[in-house]
Amino acid sequence: PEYCRRLARSLSLSNAERFILSGSADCYVKIWALSIGQCVKSIYTFNAVTGLCFVPEGDGYIVTGSDGGKVQAWSWDTFQNCQSVNAHQEAVTSLQSQGPLVFSGSAEGGVSVWENRCSDRDPLRLLHHWSGRVTGLGGGSGGRLTLSPWGDRVLLAYGRAWLKILHWRTGVVSRLTNHSSITGVTDCVHQTGGLLIGSSYDLANGESTLNLFTLPQCRYLASLTWPNAPRILCFAAWTTGSGDHRWVTGGRDLIVWEQLPSSGKQRGDVIVRRDSRMDSCLLESEEDTEDDEDTDDYEDNGNKGEGRSLDEDGGSGSWLRCVLQ
Repeated sequence: PEYCRRLARSLSLSNAERFILSGSADCYVKIWALSIGQCVKSIYTFNAVTGLCFVPEGDGYIVTGSDGGKVQAWSWDTFQNCQSVNAHQEAVTSLQSQGPLVFSGSAEGGVSVWENRCSDRDPLRLLHHWSGRVTGLGGGSGGRLTLSPWGDRVLLAYGRAWLKILHWRTGVVSRLTNHSSITGVTDCVHQTGGLLIGSSYDLANGESTLNLFTLPQCRYLASLTWPNAPRILCFAAWTTGSGDHRWVTGGRDLIVWEQLPSSGKQRGDVIVRRDSRMDSCLLESEEDTEDDEDTDDYEDNGNKGEGRSLDEDGGSGSWLRCVLQ
């Protein structure tokens, strides 16, 4: 992308260089050169960074969220602060961009939608804000909302056995079951290439899976897992030049997933299965003890999924988010 080439030229790196952004409680945003694995630029934000995304519009912007609910925009060219807004009451736990729009989600369950006006000062204009009372999320200590924009809707995960789907223009909320038991939690959600992908972790037995649904129908397809799979807290995805999926999941371990060619002989090491209980558990989510108004369940129908190979690199810490550029 042109944004990578511009930064690479300014740092006397190859035009083919790609970069990764990371944010931390030490208040720094760091830019890493992928080919050499080194930090090539640091930005001090004056706030603990709890959310982060890159907005490829105009000259390019880095948008950060803080533990105090602040949303900040930074110029990709100068790395200077362009805007600082007290947007949420609690920590910003998720930031995602979709074209000129930026979506922020917070620990209290609120969601804000911003328009990027591509200006040097105050580029983000608030279009909509929906509180936790509207989304039906929040209310617990230490909560973490993750989101994934999808056209006029945004997918929400908040550590429950189901996902929420917010029509962000109208505030109408729907619900989609993502676990067959009330002991299941959903830590992250993502959509890519016609797939909705929700993480699922069973607090009772420690089983971790990725559940796949079709879009736009939201029909359950299959679940992916592997032996001793860790709890998945964040998810990032892109497609290769050949159109295949490549995913990164984070939690105790940082794991790269690669889609194998359907015509190849290489055998994937991911277990693909279909949980038939997902077909009959939709009514259970309506009996959740949480207050949940204006919700609808999607009918769940099954198809078979394709396997992916997996490349694992263990770590002692906990990866909370993955941002790829």
